[in-house]
Amino acid sequence: MKGSTKGSARWPRAAAGVAVLALAVGAVPAMAVPATGSTTATVTVNSILSLTAPASISFSNISVGGTSPASATPVAVTSNAAKGYQLSVGRTAFTNAGGGSVADNVDIPLTVANPSGVGVAPGSTTPASSDVAILTAASSLLGAGNAGHVTGSAGDTWNLGLVLGPVPFTQDGLRSSTVTFTAVTTP
Repeated sequence: MKGSTKGSARWPRAAAGVAVLALAVGAVPAMAVPATGSTTATVTVNSILSLTAPASISFSNISVGGTSPASATPVAVTSNAAKGYQLSVGRTAFTNAGGGSVADNVDIPLTVANPSGVGVAPGSTTPASSDVAILTAASSLLGAGNAGHVTGSAGDTWNLGLVLGPVPFTQDGLRSSTVTFTAVTTP
């Protein structure tokens, strides 16, 4: 039969065609179905709240009625608390530091000079717009690190200035007071 392709080189016989087809199917690798699994990793990051302040500050000699210039008192607060932190200050009354007794028991005023003007890190605020008296009976709020504000590893530096006076009429001699800065996480 002219034009027939059966048995020709172009079309092998049926049996050979089946074999060729079988070889072609057998050469395709089987599709592997991958096996997967998931794991959720969780961690709770602990809160950090630390505060550093100078070990001591000294004022120059001062006369009755006098007021000192502001003495630089940098305080650094480091916090990662989600709700922020609050910074406050309190102190003890000035007492005789020279070993003798102070007969008149008169305290000397101590204030933080205008904390709203201090250089604090972005995200921190000071509620006071004028000098803040440092009380002996309670703490005075100086400011706060706002909610969502993370200080960074160096912390927020509060460049505070302590001012002594005016000195009331009192016995002469060396006096001292313990000033305590406190940082707490905002509730």
